[in-house]
Amino acid sequence: MKCHPRNDDRDKVKMTKTIEAIDNMLTFSIGYFPFKVNTDHAGYEEGDEKAPFFSETYLYNLMGKDGARTVLSYIRKLCDIVGIDKERLP
Repeated sequence: MKCHPRNDDRDKVKMTKTIEAIDNMLTFSIGYFPFKVNTDHAGYEEGDEKAPFFSETYLYNLMGKDGARTVLSYIRKLCDIVGIDKERLP
């Protein structure tokens, strides 16, 4: 079964928009932690709150190492599916 060329164009547009949305998500920064984070723990460095939300730096402080690794593994799988180069991940 062959797709109609118009459907192929729509699929390309959808994929492009999906990649752009994921790219925006990966670089999005809240600029602060939504609640008090323990700034005395070994992994915290001044300015971590300005890191992209979906980065090890931000999520480790927000939810701990295990939770952050789980979330980031989902993000990496999603990026792999849509073809975003892993070098672009924060």
